[in-house]
Amino acid sequence: MEIQQEISSEKLKNFIGKTFDLLVEYEGEEGRIWCDAPDVDGVVFINDKNTRKGHMYKVKIIDSYEYDLEGEILNEIHS
Repeated sequence: MEIQQEISSEKLKNFIGKTFDLLVEYEGEEGRIWCDAPDVDGVVFINDKNTRKGHMYKVKIIDSYEYDLEGEILNEIHS
């Protein structure tokens, strides 16, 4: 597990500074990008009380952890 934690941490650092579409799962708290499978992969933590569950947003990744990312909401995606 320690080796896998190190590998995951290194891979997630590559996401920092990039922008993705994010689906919010928990308002103001977290969501998922295209490569995050529920109950398998990590999440993107957000701290934006203006986000709504089930809505899509552009998010810029600002930090990474062992299995999760932290993002900053840029704007809501309108279809």
